[in-house]
Amino acid sequence: MKQKIVTAPYTDSTYNKVCDITLTDDQGGQLNYKMGQPELGVAFNSGLGDGVYNVYATYKDVEGWGKRIVKVEIELLDDEYLEDINERFGMK
Repeated sequence: MKQKIVTAPYTDSTYNKVCDITLTDDQGGQLNYKMGQPELGVAFNSGLGDGVYNVYATYKDVEGWGKRIVKVEIELLDDEYLEDINERFGMK
């Protein structure tokens, strides 16, 4: 499913920009440079709080360029963590 891009208005505070993006119904989006150009970064809600997350890269041999990362996946909530949360808070 394709998601719409949500951008935050520019401020001098990166923290404020991130909050503008993550504290919306979409829970994330793109950060723009001061003049409005895209690609500064992305920010998103991390699931159930701050933490350390598994990051996986998918590599592919690209003809003429060699081995390249073609996809990055961040696992925010794995099944084991969700089971632990459910048990701790009596959700099961």
